[in-house]
Amino acid sequence: MNAPGPNASSGQTHHSTIFVSGDLHVLARGVDGTLVELGTIARKANCLDYRLHVGEIFGLGFPTAEKLLQDVAAKLANIDLDALYASLPRYAGPGTVDLELDPHLEVWTGPVPRPLEEE
Repeated sequence: MNAPGPNASSGQTHHSTIFVSGDLHVLARGVDGTLVELGTIARKANCLDYRLHVGEIFGLGFPTAEKLLQDVAAKLANIDLDALYASLPRYAGPGTVDLELDPHLEVWTGPVPRPLEEE
């Protein structure tokens, strides 16, 4: 399945879903169903830390998976995940990601559009 409309060459954004899996990984699924591992999560005391395989992106001290995903989404906002799917490791964890049960967040990521130049 192809994403409707926007593409990387146009400078527009792309749709993905990011997840926290039951085995403590941050995952991303593209509109074509490709499921990749964005990074890993560590549970420490009453909080969650994460480190992504994308650049030097990490976060510390989140009380819930939902807060962690919001931080991941904010940090990935200007990164085109579609362009990275081929280089990120495929998720090989046990079982499947359950859209109904696993914490997830729909995101639009990609290059920041250039402002229109004034004439």
